[in-house]
This record gives sequence, structure tokens and C-alpha cells, in this order.
Amino acid sequence: MPMSQNEKWRERAIYRQIEVDRDLPLTDFDGKPTTHRALAARYRTTLTPTVMIVDARGQKIGDALIGLMTPDFYAAYLENAVDAGVKQLRG
Repeated sequence: MPMSQNEKWRERAIYRQIEVDRDLPLTDFDGKPTTHRALAARYRTTLTPTVMIVDARGQKIGDALIGLMTPDFYAAYLENAVDAGVKQLRG
């Protein structure tokens, strides 16, 4: 089940999937039109999966999770990243 559909995860953050190699239209954090490829380039994202925690202005919070790493522990890494991001945003 995708995180965005899991109640435990959905209550903590907003999730978006960006297709790094596609020019699909998208609205940037400042309300201006852009594309998936352009947003990925702005964050210098080339490998997938890459998970980033960002604030409402699109500023990165913490370190990105790049690649699958260790599949057995990936969910824990992801949960720790989301928890740290939420904690930092709430001050």
C-alpha cells in the first residue's frame, strides 16, 4: 500500500512522486508552473528512488534517502527521516 494511502503515514506528511525523466507539468512551491524533470534537476536528483523531506517552500530538511540501500531496513530509514523532518518543522 502506498504511504499516501496509509493512515499512519498520511497524517504526518504530504507525499508526492516526481518522475525525474519526464516533462510532466507540475506547480512549483512558489505557485509557478514547472515540470517533474525541472524540479528533479533543481534538487540535483538523478538516482531513484530518492526521498527528500522538504518544507512548504521546498527547502530540504535533513539528508535525502538515495537509492534502495538495505531493503530490510528501508522502511525504518524512511520513518526516521519523516519523523526528523516533522520534528524540525514543529521546532
